[in-house]
Order: sequence, then C-alpha cells, then structure tokens
Amino acid sequence: MSEDIRDKPDRIAPAKAPPDSPVLDEAGHAIIAMLQKASEASKEECARAMDMVHRLSFELRAAEERIRAAEAEAARFRDRATQAEAWLLRIREEIDQTLFQRKDAEQRPAPPVPPAPPVPPALPPATRVDPYAPPYIRRGQGNGGGKDKK
Repeated sequence: MSEDIRDKPDRIAPAKAPPDSPVLDEAGHAIIAMLQKASEASKEECARAMDMVHRLSFELRAAEERIRAAEAEAARFRDRATQAEAWLLRIREEIDQTLFQRKDAEQRPAPPVPPAPPVPPALPPATRVDPYAPPYIRRGQGNGGGKDKK
C-alpha cells in the first residue's frame, strides 16, 4: 500500500485525455450508472429495514400489551388467593372455636341429670299375656298338650 498510484500508470486513466473523449464519457456514464444502481439498492435496503422496524415495533407493542394483560391477570389471581387465604383462616378459627368449646364442655362436669321417673312394678308372670303367643301358651300351658293342668 505504500506504493504510489502514480507509479502504476496502467491502472488509472491517462492523465492527459482530450475533454470530449468517448472513453471518458463511457467511464463517467458507467460510474454514474453504478452510483445510481448503488443508490437504488441502498434505498431498497433502507425501505426493507424500515418495514422490518415498523413490523418489529408493532410486534413489540403487541407483546407489551400481552405482558400488561398477563400482569393484570396475575395481580387479580394474587388478590383472589389472598382473599381465599383470609377465608380459610376465618373458617379455621371458627372450627377451632367450635371444637375447643366442645372440648371445654366435655372437660367440665356435666350438669346433673334429673332422675328418671319410677318404673311401674312388673306384673306377675301368670297375668302377663303375650297377644302374639300361640293359644296353648296364652292359657298357661307350656307343654303343648292343649289341656288344663288343674
């Protein structure tokens, strides 16, 4: 690279070319055509890049909306879980109070039970009659003969 371009005359256009030379016109037109082609390619690439940026920007906004919706839903579920825990604690406290009251009642001596009413004396066996017993038993005969023992 330290070589000077002026040392290699075959690589560059001649230093003294006539002003209306067709070689210069062709080279100039070729350079301008290449610049226009590069400009158009650059514009197309820029347009493609801008389209992609717009599309990605739209997708980013949509993703941010979904994130906000998911965060709101998570907050709602967190609130519901907190409320459910509060209800469970309340239910547990009521159960504990009910069970402890029962245990306390069982540990305390029960109030005295009033005595039962007196039972009437039983009838003598001969006077008791079973209405469903067979007739020989109802008459007082247990041997099944059907006759009186008197």
